Amino acid sequence: MLFGKGILNPWQPRANALIGTGVVGGLHPGRIPGLYTTAAPAAPEAAYVAALIAAGATVTAPQQAAISTFMSGEIAAGRYDSIKRLYLPVWQLAAANAICMKSLTSGTFNGSILHEAKGVRASSSFGNMNTNTNLGSLGITKDSYHFALLLPEGAEEGFSVPFSVNDLDVNGISIFWNDGFSFLRITNRVFSGSFLTNLPSIITTGNDSVAGNLYFKERLSNGFEGVETLDGIVGTAFPSNNLFILGDSGQQASMGAPIGAFSVSTEFSSAQDTAYTAALKTLWETTTGLTLP
Repeated sequence: MLFGKGILNPWQPRANALIGTGVVGGLHPGRIPGLYTTAAPAAPEAAYVAALIAAGATVTAPQQAAISTFMSGEIAAGRYDSIKRLYLPVWQLAAANAICMKSLTSGTFNGSILHEAKGVRASSSFGNMNTNTNLGSLGITKDSYHFALLLPEGAEEGFSVPFSVNDLDVNGISIFWNDGFSFLRITNRVFSGSFLTNLPSIITTGNDSVAGNLYFKERLSNGFEGVETLDGIVGTAFPSNNLFILGDSGQQASMGAPIGAFSVSTEFSSAQDTAYTAALKTLWETTTGLTLP
């Protein structure tokens, strides 16, 4: 007999029997279009972009793509988990500039700070940003650390401290210019910085446990790296004070030259540092539309 003439589809009992078993009509429901939907995984940059917008920033599609490319690249390279704080303060708003790209936590700007397209700077000698955390809480120790600082106009060669922990104390961590570069101190280890050009660059310092040394680098826009290394390790534990950028904890020695990006991570080898700074440079350039000179 024909369908529609009072005769059931002969396959209907088979279908009914399979309902509730995960198979309908011989097909897994996941293969039946429209029966079930699976949400696509969130893009890696989605939470950061949402936080920026909530803070009042405007994020264009090219900027979002640049952030996505950077995050995806760092994940693929195996460096992303090492990054504990990363600030990209190019959004021209304090609330947005204070947001860490990785943790989505916020620092606190103090004093007189200018929020420009290329980064943040103090408009007077008084100002800083408190990251509201310390290195120990981030898992960063004397045996596993990395700091990166993108300087779109180069370093301010006057009295300035781009970042510090425990200010300029001999058991602290700080980089210091005073009428020219003075020193980079990582507690009991001190770099002379004799190789520095003070041109627009990315300045980094970290430990390389495989090579058995500590390094201090200046990466210029053309990829040239000046480097100073110290054999051995850091001997003194890192202080528990909070990490500050743009100046010391007392808002002294504040940076009058802009900081376009700043990060702190666990150990990057020298080779990893080179790859990371190339990616960071591209991120800054594509989000600002500027070129690191």
